[in-house]
Amino acid sequence: MRRIFYTALPQTVINRLVFVLRHSSDSMDNKIDENSKLPQNEGLPNDSDMLANYKKLKAELIQAKNHTDELNKNILYSAAEADNFRKESLKSIQSAKQFAVTEFAKDMLETADNLEKVNSLCESYRKENNDIPRSIQSILNGLELSHKVVLQVFERQGVERFETKIGDKFSSHHHNQLFTTPSSPEFPPNTITKIVKNGYQMCDTLLRASEVGVSEAPEN
Repeated sequence: MRRIFYTALPQTVINRLVFVLRHSSDSMDNKIDENSKLPQNEGLPNDSDMLANYKKLKAELIQAKNHTDELNKNILYSAAEADNFRKESLKSIQSAKQFAVTEFAKDMLETADNLEKVNSLCESYRKENNDIPRSIQSILNGLELSHKVVLQVFERQGVERFETKIGDKFSSHHHNQLFTTPSSPEFPPNTITKIVKNGYQMCDTLLRASEVGVSEAPEN
């Protein structure tokens, strides 16, 4: 059987230990009391503050969205204006180009008419003369070639002559009446009896109406 030996401590040491234990216990109790007095939600916003912040953020979000919508609207409006301006500019350029070509073609019609008359004279001269000098032959060839070149330019630009024939019905849109002739069984009233100049059109634009003579019924 073991024996336990207890060593007797001096009374001064025992008193010191008791004092330390009591002092430590009182300090812990005081700290617990102080901690229990602290508010549970110290540093955290309450419900009213959170609601106020929510409303403020919501208002700012709505304002930002409205501002963004306004910017998008302005951007779309500016883009539409720019597109309309581009289309109008292209249309104006095309119209100006068409007008310039049309006016040039009108000015060239008289040249084409004169070359056509000269070409007819050249053909008649060739038929009437079998032995044509080389120098005259070169001039005739040059005149005929000039007429062909003008017609080729007209074709590239969409200028074409619409055929008007003697005996056709007169049309105020395609024909320009220069004079009248008495009607007959061959030429009933309102019939073309003479063609002075042929008409030309460019695409759907009338450059010049055919200048014609028209039969007219005699007055009773």
